Amino acid sequence: MKHGWLWLLAGVLGVTGLAAMPARADELAQSGRDIVTKWEKAVITVEVVIKTQGGGDEKGEEEKSEAIGVVIDPSGLVVASLTNTDPSSMYNDMADGMGDEGDKMKTTSQITGAKFILPEGGGDIQAQVVLRDTERDLIFLRPLKALDKPLVAMAMDQPGEPGLMDNVFLLNRMGAEANRAIGVTLARVQTVITKPRPCFMVSDLNDLGSPVFTVDGKLAGITVLRKSAKAGASRTTMRNGGVIPVVLPLKELAAAVAQVPAATAAPATAAPATDKK
Repeated sequence: MKHGWLWLLAGVLGVTGLAAMPARADELAQSGRDIVTKWEKAVITVEVVIKTQGGGDEKGEEEKSEAIGVVIDPSGLVVASLTNTDPSSMYNDMADGMGDEGDKMKTTSQITGAKFILPEGGGDIQAQVVLRDTERDLIFLRPLKALDKPLVAMAMDQPGEPGLMDNVFLLNRMGAEANRAIGVTLARVQTVITKPRPCFMVSDLNDLGSPVFTVDGKLAGITVLRKSAKAGASRTTMRNGGVIPVVLPLKELAAAVAQVPAATAAPATAAPATDKK
């Protein structure tokens, strides 16, 4: 019994550790709820009408699709994943690795209409594309007309910078079948990539265009697809096919925002978007 107190101490510490685990889980859960409460109105639905030609269909056809949009300026500037709104560039990249057959499958596309669907019955806002950044897989849209009142916009002045194995939260909008409700996912940073363009990978990345937050509520980036410069080898999966889902850090997003043309004072027209390669 000489060292009996050591066993007693170990038991106390063990019980304390077990008690701390649910406490930590509760803290994370509350952090997630706080982020949703603060920023859910800045996560909207972007509906686009895409006209596609090629791939054996020379007449072309139009179809609607929805994507997650993030409001980044109170005037209504919104960013989304380019792949999520207009996937033709990704399909054409895949076709590049298929030789002559791939050339026959290539398509051209044009977004002929767009609108923002605001949450909680906030109505619709007609919009237009103002910039495509194919390198970062981003697309920017803004309202066709100046808004009567500002929108809730994400704070971009204090970037979150999570490290390897840190917890992060991802926000998303469900589809129309789920009443476009807000969704939140708790994930961990699995990989940090520094070259050629900084980004990081997280577990449970289910949607493109989702804003990603650190546990203390700072915006860390947005989920996009990263295309390898050597794409074209195996395409059986996204990872070994040269396409991987990643989080584009806020600093990279800010660099793309700086390229967005300034809004005009006059009512906007459906002018072609600026393309940034």
